[in-house]
Amino acid sequence: MMEKMLRRIRRFCSLRRNVDDDRSPLGRSTPDKDRPFHINNMQLRQFLEQHLGGRVDIEEEHVTPQQAGDPVPCTFQIQVTVRTNSKTLLTLNLFVKMLMDDQDDLPKIERAYMRLDELINMKKVVQTYNVVIPKIGMFQEQMKIQKHFLISNLFPECVGARMSLQPRLLYLPDQSSAIMLYNPCEQCTFDAWELEGCRYNGFRYNTSVLILRDMARFHAGTIAMRLKGNTTFEREIIPIVSLEVKRFKKIPPFETLSHELISHGLRDVQLPDDQIVAIRESLHLYRLDDWIIRAGRDQTWYALSYSRYCNPYIMSSQTRSNATKTSKLLELHRSGFNNCCEDLASFIFTCVNPEIFELRFAIFQMFENLLEEYYYEFNRTLQVHKIPIDQYTYHGFTSEFHAVGKKMLAHIFESIKSCFCENYNRDGDPILSNEYSKRIKATVNIMTMYKWIKHSDSNFSDVSTDRNLLLLS
Repeated sequence: MMEKMLRRIRRFCSLRRNVDDDRSPLGRSTPDKDRPFHINNMQLRQFLEQHLGGRVDIEEEHVTPQQAGDPVPCTFQIQVTVRTNSKTLLTLNLFVKMLMDDQDDLPKIERAYMRLDELINMKKVVQTYNVVIPKIGMFQEQMKIQKHFLISNLFPECVGARMSLQPRLLYLPDQSSAIMLYNPCEQCTFDAWELEGCRYNGFRYNTSVLILRDMARFHAGTIAMRLKGNTTFEREIIPIVSLEVKRFKKIPPFETLSHELISHGLRDVQLPDDQIVAIRESLHLYRLDDWIIRAGRDQTWYALSYSRYCNPYIMSSQTRSNATKTSKLLELHRSGFNNCCEDLASFIFTCVNPEIFELRFAIFQMFENLLEEYYYEFNRTLQVHKIPIDQYTYHGFTSEFHAVGKKMLAHIFESIKSCFCENYNRDGDPILSNEYSKRIKATVNIMTMYKWIKHSDSNFSDVSTDRNLLLLS
């Protein structure tokens, strides 16, 4: 694959072109009426014509770049007014991702082709929209599944996606690769994260429940396809969602993680020495799980997953009555095939407002309620798809969730830190937001209650003796 990329680079470098320094349409300052439309320059018009079912004429457009500099890939929002064959005027708010904003810039093409990680991510998203979502949609259509349970509801609607304008160059994206979506920002926002002036304060309980229901339909629907359409799922879907560039980075020693947790997240709390040892041992044991070969593992609870089911990749649409329509997942290169309980644990510990778990006599009940809400919709979705639920009982679900959760301790703490770390000081210590400590305390409380972390006091050896326990305050 790398050799093919290098051949393509040499082919482009052999071209002799005189290109002006300011040739990028995004960088031009000439009026709209004096320049070609950007949507034509980027050869995106065919997406609209295929989507709308006929020729369209561009009447007006407004382009809003999303990033400064020369990012790979580049993204922009575009509002375009088109006239269809029936002379109807339509105004569309679109979101576009392309490998680059100038398809004739040879140095930029060379740099982009060396970014194998971004090329693979682009390929994965294009194939997700062109293959994975349509295949699942076809399966659900054949099953006559109600619109409410369709997995496609969870993703922004795609207008078009391509890896290349040249049919013979489809193994990797080239400079003409593009993805065009209906702009999710038109209907969805991050408003749920803007509570009390803090972007990462967390989703309120009611919003969390609705997002968990969306997640449950996503997981259960793909489990149904895995069980009923096994050949298509294994041959055509798993290879796509499993695409990734392996990063063989050295994992920081567990001492670093426990130091950051204890010195920063729990610095205002007096912890007994044996509890500190218990936290350290738990982190050391469970952070090794990702390095254990997963071949042969029971895949009963495996489904299409989303490796960062947390901020800032979830958008929700809120109405004045606080009802929420289906949430949307962004950055689909993060999709995968994994245990659905990992997504659930990641969301609860990184996205739910930690204040929900601060009430002394409600912490256990609130956590259990979230699990029950997820399972209820999960079970309901399986039944809609006519899947026997013998293997998917609530007892089996909670047992699996806690078994998986224990192995995710290091991942959960690292995710919380990445969400709330604003920067690093000169000594290399993280600069953490005020919400970090609050969330860490809530997380340790819950983990201790369910014996993911062993409590130092033998009086709390059995969770059932005091489910209203609040370790940290």
